[in-house]
Amino acid sequence: MKRIRAAAAAALMVFNTAACAAEGRYLREPEPFDGGAVAYEPYDIKDFEKLTDEAKKLFGKKDSESRLEELFGRIYDEFIKAQYANTTARLMSDRYYSAESNTSAEAAKTAIDAAEELTGLVKYAYENGYTEFICGILDMDEDEVRELIDTMPSERFFALSRREAELNEKYNEIYGDSDACAELYIELVKLRNEIAAECGYDNYADYANDMVYARDYSADDIEEFSEAVAEYISPLWGGLVGISMKLTDSYEGMSEDDLKDRVGDIFYDIDEELGRSYSFMTENDLYDIELRKGKNSAAGAYTVLLEGKWVPYLFTSDTGDSIWRVMTFIHESGHACSLMHTPEVDAPWLTYLNIMSIDTCEVHSQGLELLCEHWFGKLFGSGAAYARFAETANIAGVIMDGCYFNEWQTRMYNEKEPTVEKANSIAAELLDKYYGIKDYKIKDAQDMWVQVPHNFVAPMY
Repeated sequence: MKRIRAAAAAALMVFNTAACAAEGRYLREPEPFDGGAVAYEPYDIKDFEKLTDEAKKLFGKKDSESRLEELFGRIYDEFIKAQYANTTARLMSDRYYSAESNTSAEAAKTAIDAAEELTGLVKYAYENGYTEFICGILDMDEDEVRELIDTMPSERFFALSRREAELNEKYNEIYGDSDACAELYIELVKLRNEIAAECGYDNYADYANDMVYARDYSADDIEEFSEAVAEYISPLWGGLVGISMKLTDSYEGMSEDDLKDRVGDIFYDIDEELGRSYSFMTENDLYDIELRKGKNSAAGAYTVLLEGKWVPYLFTSDTGDSIWRVMTFIHESGHACSLMHTPEVDAPWLTYLNIMSIDTCEVHSQGLELLCEHWFGKLFGSGAAYARFAETANIAGVIMDGCYFNEWQTRMYNEKEPTVEKANSIAAELLDKYYGIKDYKIKDAQDMWVQVPHNFVAPMY
């Protein structure tokens, strides 16, 4: 069932991917786009509002459907422009960060305004008897449209979402101040529980699992899986870490061009289409992996789909030159290349409707890291043995981290009175459960979870 992703217009960094075509060989051939030309230009919501007002006046008028269809096409194009402005504002702010000149909060608000305006128009059309018309526009059947209308967010939901975007931006501004970030998180928990209540859910964890990520497995399934991870994966992780600590990390570093060339050669060895996807990204300058000061350290690394251009853009913050710089680039290249193999990009109203998989996106990125292990000698030379054990430990750690943070967030969103003290107490308890770390200092637990952007800007991911 297709669902509106209520948070689609918010300032979330979503790494959307989807399955390849059934025959297993699919590579989109988008128009070349110069990633070096990516820049933020403010979007004027008044242009959008004029079109939606014109459309509303046509409902009920004789022989108006062809004109309405044309208008809806233009309206969606304007909606895409608002989302593109939001994405590029975030991207440019992260590439050249300055709290004083940051425009991402303004762009996020405008994107949410556009989502609210478009939602109102779709609902208006439905309520005025244009069900069949909406079915055609959205490529849905009547039952799907009815569910869409029934789950459409309220005016208060959008108001709360605008506040959420403001708090997300504040996280970038105060990143590095552990106590301030911890207090901000508690404010976000309370706000998001309000959002969940507005949508008829008991807490945000339940809301996110159902509406944001549209998961087809239950909280009980997650708990059962997490218990197995704590029992079986944690000891494996501990052993791998122990071995890697006995080996020498002899990584000598490499230039950006050398990194790009070595990774590209490996990708072509793995699969021709993988190599072609990677070449499209690098030849069109759709990446920024430069080690330079001035990047937003809170942003980490991510890959976004540039709306309207329908090409991926890969970003990494300045993490220093180490094997993890190399593995992060490979990881994000997995996201970028998967977007080049996504037929859903051609679907009508993709950006407005939740029709792409979120939960499976790490298959492409984590999986590509492991596929590249065969070529670690080419990447790391004499440091290959260390890199193999460190990377395998990292992958096991990713599984544990997912369960750790899911359980921690779920419990926090279920707290009647969430506090920083409670967040730290639960964090320390779960560090023992998943990592076997006992007597962990409460402040150290806090310093760890406040540095994970997903907890703040992509909750329950």
